[in-house]
Amino acid sequence: RAAKSGLLVPKNHKEYYDRFRGRIIFPIFDLNHRTIGFGGRILDDSLPKYINTPETPIYHKGNYLYGLDSAYANIRENGLAIIVEGYMDTLVLRQHGISNVIATLGTALTSAQIRRLKGHTKDVVVLFDPDDAGRKAALKSFPLFLNEGISAKVMVLP
Repeated sequence: RAAKSGLLVPKNHKEYYDRFRGRIIFPIFDLNHRTIGFGGRILDDSLPKYINTPETPIYHKGNYLYGLDSAYANIRENGLAIIVEGYMDTLVLRQHGISNVIATLGTALTSAQIRRLKGHTKDVVVLFDPDDAGRKAALKSFPLFLNEGISAKVMVLP
């Protein structure tokens, strides 16, 4: 089961290794608070910086948003969702009292993720990293928001 869920990776026919060894683990939940996947971040300068659960029968990263299970009530209450790039971005903003924040599971925002969010708000602020990849991902997301009838703005940090 652990191999099917992506936690263990086959090394040979008899052995396995821990996919997330040496990393902080971030559980990914569905709206029913069931664990459906994991993300892992290394703490030193090793690469890759992030490792995620592979696609499984229950987890498709393009269908979910990190933290939506615990933010949807605040998103509805505020009438606004703030979408960031990663787990750490989400948690830091929440530590500072911003509770309507969620993250993509990778930099590419998908139509399925926007549709999932659409039931909770019609207004979104995209707050991706101010690097080239973050800017490009934010720009690519606008047609997706338009197609779903959601108003989106980009906040650019220095």
